Amino acid sequence: MEFLETEYQRQQELAKENVNAQKTLQQSKSDFLSISAKVNGLKKKLEMINIPFASLEKGDIHSTINIYAPISGYVTKILVSIGAYVNPSDQMFEIVDTKHLHAELEVFEQDVPKLKSRPASTLYTRQ
Repeated sequence: MEFLETEYQRQQELAKENVNAQKTLQQSKSDFLSISAKVNGLKKKLEMINIPFASLEKGDIHSTINIYAPISGYVTKILVSIGAYVNPSDQMFEIVDTKHLHAELEVFEQDVPKLKSRPASTLYTRQ
């Protein structure tokens, strides 16, 4: 990135004095802007997974990161092993939000009087 920026500035100076071809200036500008966009995109991706780019620039690199769930709830399935590498598309856990539980069922009309309801707190107990 630093090299491309310096090269672009050098080509601009040469273009002001009509020493180089416009094509060379345009190519160095294109290279610099392309890499800048790629770096900014990667910075945003790192921010999305809570890795500060400033610490990476200082050389502070960790082999593990914390992953935060998009919802609160209980982990019902663990689909990865500790230390395993995962791809962005891999599902690692199954999390269930237990704040709103309900059951849908179909009952024959003659069986409706046999149904009993209980408070929600007695239906679900976590051990």
